[in-house]
Amino acid sequence: MTGSLSLRLSHLPVTAVEFITDTVVLVGSGASLIAYDTQTRSKVAEIVALSNARIHGIICLKDKQLLGNGYRVIAFGSKGWSIVRVCIYSDDKLSMKLEQQYLARDWIKAAHWVYDSNLDCWMVALALAHNRVIICDPYSGAVVSCAQCEEHCILYAAAFFGKTLETLVVASGTVFNQVLVWNPNLQAGDIDQCADSPIASRLCAHDGVVFGVQFSCKGDLVASVSDDRTLRVWNIKEAQCDNQPIATLFGHQARVWKCLVLSKYLVSASEDGTCRVWRRNGNAVGEAVDSWKQCRKNVWSLAANASETLVVSGAADGSICVWAVDVVSGKRIGSNEDLIASEIPTQIEYLPEGVASRAAEHIRSFALGPSSNPATFAIMDS
Repeated sequence: MTGSLSLRLSHLPVTAVEFITDTVVLVGSGASLIAYDTQTRSKVAEIVALSNARIHGIICLKDKQLLGNGYRVIAFGSKGWSIVRVCIYSDDKLSMKLEQQYLARDWIKAAHWVYDSNLDCWMVALALAHNRVIICDPYSGAVVSCAQCEEHCILYAAAFFGKTLETLVVASGTVFNQVLVWNPNLQAGDIDQCADSPIASRLCAHDGVVFGVQFSCKGDLVASVSDDRTLRVWNIKEAQCDNQPIATLFGHQARVWKCLVLSKYLVSASEDGTCRVWRRNGNAVGEAVDSWKQCRKNVWSLAANASETLVVSGAADGSICVWAVDVVSGKRIGSNEDLIASEIPTQIEYLPEGVASRAAEHIRSFALGPSSNPATFAIMDS
């Protein structure tokens, strides 16, 4: 996978990224929402979207009522969330305007645009840190309805699936190493008084807290990443799966923060500064096909464009990288013909002249030299 765009934005970590079109990406760096054009490799707009909070999530909605190519964008972080209007015009100019800014009662772990068929309008769904969901009016910030999961626990991550209130599903990543899938039983009134919503699926296999969850585009698969350095994939539509993962993927050297479920691949981002790409064929997942290094530590955010041709990642060093998905190539050894064999030198070749060979003398490590002379070794002996 080759990066088509690599930029150092600022000294602040990039904690959220999202494509608004196939070529324009929105970036959350500190409290600022920044728009970048991946074709011209330039910043096209910037706005402060939150007060006294870093942006941890960006959710876009195409809005036909806006002039030009218009979008409404949710930016959230900590307990704050805001609505930003973004318009892209025929001359490729882009404008952003902060419309509203609100404060929730609890930490926000996920946001989602959801359609209310009764009111004939789009609402904002927020998943909160105490495993609650609230539905808010984007124009006033008022809480219209709410739901509480039957398990009252702390969340480190959450994700939504469904376009309407009736089809809304939540996946909650808990501090108890589980992913809880549940349908919010939305009710009007005080959130502290609403009845509990039952858990549809309890996904238990991780050996650490869950830092990220993601639905597939059809809602049949859930991917989760954890403190245990794994990416696990669950089929929540098949009863015979017994709530066990259909795939457990190892490869990262540190905690895994984020994941994406694409039609042909899964992508994970980790504390080790790398992203990993895993091949997916329907429900068959498992082959590691690519990886890339972005920074020394912490790739915090991931997103893909609608056509799934590009993936963008944001890191703790203030950089973003945009990767072309169509050039993913496996790096597996297909046969012995793909291997290069080289003999390890004997002691007599590297011991100083006159020093006798001894059993305790052995090679500690070696390294291949330049590609023009791949059999050259750097030897450390003791």
